[in-house]
Amino acid sequence: MKTNLYMVKDTISNKVLCGFICANDGLAVRENIVPLSKAAPLGDLSLFRVGTVDDESMLVDYVPPVLVSWDSYKFPENPLKKDIELANKEVSK
Repeated sequence: MKTNLYMVKDTISNKVLCGFICANDGLAVRENIVPLSKAAPLGDLSLFRVGTVDDESMLVDYVPPVLVSWDSYKFPENPLKKDIELANKEVSK
């Protein structure tokens, strides 16, 4: 099985900040957005899919870099938010 290889580039310094592997673009964003946002503003960072890693042999295959959107993962809406909005509407009636 192959896993995607990602690199995060700091667009201000024009340097690679870090690299990691993940199953897909959505998981790459979900699992890394919080620690990355502590390292630098997300607007200053670009996420690229740059290869695949064979899980058994650990060989890396290069792919042309693909810019991954931070919107690749849609964060779930807080279910309590809807309940609170509904309660506020009921109270204001």
